Amino acid sequence: MLFNITVNDDNFPMAGTEGTNTYVVPLKTDKGSLGYRPDTARGVYRVRVEPSSQEVVESLSPSFPDSDWKQPGDGDEPRFSIVIPIDDKETLLEVLTTAAAALKKDSAWVRGNIDTPEFAYALATPECEVEEREQLTAQLRRIKVQGVNKRWKLTTLARKVNEERARMIAEVVRRKLPDADKAAELTTDELLAKLTVQKQGDS
Repeated sequence: MLFNITVNDDNFPMAGTEGTNTYVVPLKTDKGSLGYRPDTARGVYRVRVEPSSQEVVESLSPSFPDSDWKQPGDGDEPRFSIVIPIDDKETLLEVLTTAAAALKKDSAWVRGNIDTPEFAYALATPECEVEEREQLTAQLRRIKVQGVNKRWKLTTLARKVNEERARMIAEVVRRKLPDADKAAELTTDELLAKLTVQKQGDS
């Protein structure tokens, strides 16, 4: 499966039944697109899956049972759709996760829309990358690096962690802190702890 990131919302159109074009579309694959939008007037989230072809409808149908989802053809609409109470974010995430998994399964390609909320963008991102991004982002935030956000590529996050680690190693050695002779063997969190203690001692 080929995964890539797209940052142009124009690549992720979804008009919806009412033609509002207000759907947030976190991902699309060769099988179709997933979108959702809040309908505050009715107090619900509308979730919509638009298959790319009739053949795809048949392969996706088991993931979207008609006991829960409106089916393609209902109301002459080419989509699976469901509504979720607007105050039930947990169910919304469960439904989006299930829908995203169905669209990604055995897909030739997946495109993730980075111009969506972080939880929604994560639906498109390969699970291994999500975990690594979360770890690197958490490290940079503990170090208090400014400006860290989901738009940073995985390679950018990794490079910045390495740069900050090298800076902290040099600082531990320069200040001749405990274990300075093996600073390069310390974890990033251990280096940060030593520098934090030293800073507190200096203040």
